[in-house]
Amino acid sequence: MVRIALASLIFLSATIVGGVGHVYAQYANAPKVITVKPTGVYAEIDTKKTFEAVAGLRAADVQSVTNRIKDIEANAPTYQPPVFLVLAQVLFAQGKVESAAYWYHVGWLRARYDANRCAQMTAKQAVQTMISQTSREFVLRVFGDAALIARVLPKVVKWDEEAPYSYDHRWINLHGSESAMSGVIPISGAPPVLSLPESDWPAIAKKTREDFVRDVENLARNVQSLQPVAK
Repeated sequence: MVRIALASLIFLSATIVGGVGHVYAQYANAPKVITVKPTGVYAEIDTKKTFEAVAGLRAADVQSVTNRIKDIEANAPTYQPPVFLVLAQVLFAQGKVESAAYWYHVGWLRARYDANRCAQMTAKQAVQTMISQTSREFVLRVFGDAALIARVLPKVVKWDEEAPYSYDHRWINLHGSESAMSGVIPISGAPPVLSLPESDWPAIAKKTREDFVRDVENLARNVQSLQPVAK
């Protein structure tokens, strides 16, 4: 019996690149990797730029990383949300905490929006899977700083309202069981519906932002309540 762990299909670890997915499975407790290539409409989803950006951010050459950071920041509307989460990791490691917090929240907000306009329930869990990779150090430092959250959060929401979504929002569909299975059993008949009607998107975006602000503020309060009180 094969149990497919869909939660392992994470962009942050580049497990889906250029339309090719690696589905993690277990056979008698021995971890193995099955490589599948999504077919049909899933094969049309463009993630090439995301893969290249993540690879660039993880390059050994410092100047290459610097150049990649500049490009992402200058052309942010064209990048898929997972890129910003990796960018945040890099900036945090460089000691640029406020910039890291900003791009982290940009990535998180846009990922939530893409999940909310996604029509496939099994793909929506990708956001929680990615966010769960956030280090404890990052969470305590960023969400434990009330002033930092107060500065960053309004800027993130304002940017999201004004910046276009110039990327393939269907990246999240590659995290669903339907995409994985399309590489095993080719799609026949009518193509699957990947997203909710576009006419619903403005309302979805508005509610996503409202829920996001509430959830971030709640998380920050919870983290801050765990911080030791200075004597």
